[in-house]
Amino acid sequence: MGINLEDGSKENARKLYHKKKMLHLSDVHLNYTKSEVGSATKKPVYGEDAPLMLLDSILLYARAVVSKPDIFIYTGDSVYHSMNLPHFEEAKIREIHKTNTHKLREMFKDVKLIATMTGNSDATPEYSMEITHPVPLPDPNTVPDQKTGTEKLKPLPNPTLTATSGSFKDILNKEELEQFEQYGYNVYPADEKLIVITLNTAPYSIWHTTKAEYEEKEEARKEAKKANKVLLEEPSDIISIEDPFHQFLWLTQILEKARKEGKKAYICGHIPPIVDSWCEIHQWKRYYIKRYRKIVKEYSDVVAAQIFAHLHSQEMRIPSNTFHSPLFSAAAISQLYWNNPAFIVWEYDAITYELHDFVVHGSNISHTNPFFEWKELFRATEAYGLKDLSTKSLQAFRREAELNDTLIERYYRNSKGQSYNQNACDTVKCRAGVFCSMRWWNSRDEYMNCIANQEIKLTILGQKAGRAGHVEEHKATSRILLPATEDGHSGKPVSTIPETCVIVCLTFILLGVIILVLGKIFGMEARWTRYFKGRRPGEMKTIERTR
Repeated sequence: MGINLEDGSKENARKLYHKKKMLHLSDVHLNYTKSEVGSATKKPVYGEDAPLMLLDSILLYARAVVSKPDIFIYTGDSVYHSMNLPHFEEAKIREIHKTNTHKLREMFKDVKLIATMTGNSDATPEYSMEITHPVPLPDPNTVPDQKTGTEKLKPLPNPTLTATSGSFKDILNKEELEQFEQYGYNVYPADEKLIVITLNTAPYSIWHTTKAEYEEKEEARKEAKKANKVLLEEPSDIISIEDPFHQFLWLTQILEKARKEGKKAYICGHIPPIVDSWCEIHQWKRYYIKRYRKIVKEYSDVVAAQIFAHLHSQEMRIPSNTFHSPLFSAAAISQLYWNNPAFIVWEYDAITYELHDFVVHGSNISHTNPFFEWKELFRATEAYGLKDLSTKSLQAFRREAELNDTLIERYYRNSKGQSYNQNACDTVKCRAGVFCSMRWWNSRDEYMNCIANQEIKLTILGQKAGRAGHVEEHKATSRILLPATEDGHSGKPVSTIPETCVIVCLTFILLGVIILVLGKIFGMEARWTRYFKGRRPGEMKTIERTR
């Protein structure tokens, strides 16, 4: 069948001929019991992490959807949540991580699995990462002097990373494995003109800790408990190291090298440098977010995609300008947060490497066997009326969605894999939150300011207020960062004095118009209108000053 160029453009024809696919799975959080036999028979249930049965089923379906993807990525969190348990021993972490990685690898033996993105649950305790300081990185743009004979110091492996590096011994070559064990980040060639960069995001988290820090806090919690007190964990924006693992330096060098070689790059990681819409807080420390965005902006001609995970939600973050490429967070296989288990197939242009579309596949979970009915849930371009996934297209979608209840509701439902556990997003609070979450903010304050302004705008336009539906119902098991600290929407929305004055003035004007209209309808004059009409100019000024 030929392509009718009269109905479209040569550009559309080219895209049809040169489309590649990237398979993306994330956040399995394998619900692994003491024995593999017991784990294999464990049934899937909403509100729990994914059992082996679910993982096996979704991998079989994914293989049927795309048997040989051009790229195959897994963006971290293999281990189930330790919400109300003591932190795991490293042996347990190692076992679960290896089982999950092996399952992924065995289903797609003929495709290189890119999975060296350590999730916050892939360490013990959660969010921990020992910060080792290896010798300065060699510049990949220079050739080392072979005549000096100087023996270089070899960086020592990182203890947090080596706990799970055994999972990758059959996947990575020697150089890639050493790079991961020392730094936790890596770069892989996808083809001659495309590289995939995997980041170590744990050190940037507001919840990042080391084992020594964790043990110190544990002692403090024990002492507080003896005194009948509760010591809550608080996120931290304080940085002690400007560039942990020299990762920003390394990223800059890799992107500079790619630019010189005429290559494009996909940047992938687990924890995204954004504000999470569910717990309403930035996921990286603000300094690190700003520094990362500065690098991405500087190399906007190289960075073709930014793909992360962690939120258990299929979302986008759209920059306010067109310098950045948009950032995406991926749906999760774990159904802990009452979402449907899901995965993504990204479609990208084989020539420009720009993301053109993504398709989310998933299933509701039944109480009886068969537990799953896997299917295509939605295609982004069709669901949101997009031309592609460029920043320009997504900015247009966001403008359209601002006052479009149908688009907001669709985006909201799609973000959780169309789970029937969700209530409708039919309140001002929910709609404002969903709309504001689409923008790529640097901090919680910016995000909350957007919500406050959007709630006012929607209220003036007559949309109904009320409960936030599903978000409030499941706040106790929301996108948790540390179980002891999830206390809901505690932050006060940020507003400014000029905005408040404008709102007050508009309210008085609206009230006056209503009274005048009622007066015309019923043939009456309000007392205050008669009062003003009978006043002399000098008396009017006195009233205005005391209003």
